[in-house]
Amino acid sequence: MQRIARAAAKDELAARIVELRFFAGMAHDEIAAVSGVPLRSVERTFRLARAKLYRYLQDAPPCRP
Repeated sequence: MQRIARAAAKDELAARIVELRFFAGMAHDEIAAVSGVPLRSVERTFRLARAKLYRYLQDAPPCRP
């Protein structure tokens, strides 16, 4: 969890976009309107953040029950 918090601190916009997309279920155009960021920037930032999350999850140790 600490690595995720550090990543969010480095790129607050990406963290906010991921939160709005995954947890609030907002579409990219809605996120752009709420955050005041151009739609293309939201789409690009989300793609980058999603790729970073995927890599992070691939490198994470397996969960233990």
